[in-house]
Amino acid sequence: MTPETAQTKPGVSGSVLKTVAIVTMLIDHIAAFLYPQIPFLTKTLFTLSIPNITTKAVTPYYIMRSIGRIAFPLFCFLLVEGWKHSTNRFRYGLCLLIGAIVSEYPFDLVHGGGLSFTHQNVFFTLFLGLIGLWLYDRFKDRRCLQAITLIALFVVTFFLRTDYSIKGVAFILLIYVAQTELLVIGLVGCVLLQLASFPAYLLMGLYNGKRGYIKGPVLKYAFYAFYPVHLTVIYLIQKALS
Repeated sequence: MTPETAQTKPGVSGSVLKTVAIVTMLIDHIAAFLYPQIPFLTKTLFTLSIPNITTKAVTPYYIMRSIGRIAFPLFCFLLVEGWKHSTNRFRYGLCLLIGAIVSEYPFDLVHGGGLSFTHQNVFFTLFLGLIGLWLYDRFKDRRCLQAITLIALFVVTFFLRTDYSIKGVAFILLIYVAQTELLVIGLVGCVLLQLASFPAYLLMGLYNGKRGYIKGPVLKYAFYAFYPVHLTVIYLIQKALS
């Protein structure tokens, strides 16, 4: 066995998790924002029936939105990993805040209108989650103050009406606090973020701690840019097909 082989840890890298997250998010958003323009997305493929419990018409829309539930837990997990390993946490938070501000207009456009502050994009959720991690660490020896500041953060999150709202920020904190307790994370995640998010927790369990192929500033910032860019492209498709 060579030294390189001995040092190779099986599993998937952070880059793989990032790629899965953005691909599943894209699939989700194509269905969420283009189904009025693409009738096939709402066509019934088959009916799923559980006697005496439920009957569900399965459509491409339903399948794609279910696949999309994988994305957010992975983004939360990557955020926590970034927080733990970042050499400049202020810059990390600033990148998230800039991403949130830049993404808000494309986010509002695909939701059917101009700039609006009634519903904020997921970058704001991730940014507030990062603040939550900072508060948790900052006041870890002063539990009362820690609780008060985190409750205040949840209140701010609620009134900002960010994507996933309080449950999104709470889930980020859960991942950080639970650390390697993936069973707990997975069970809570399936309750908070729907059962369809289950594959995300399996991928978290396969994470090998490696950065992977997304390296350097260009690919790093391209990852951030994907969110507002893909929303803009979807909006243009909406207008073209309307």
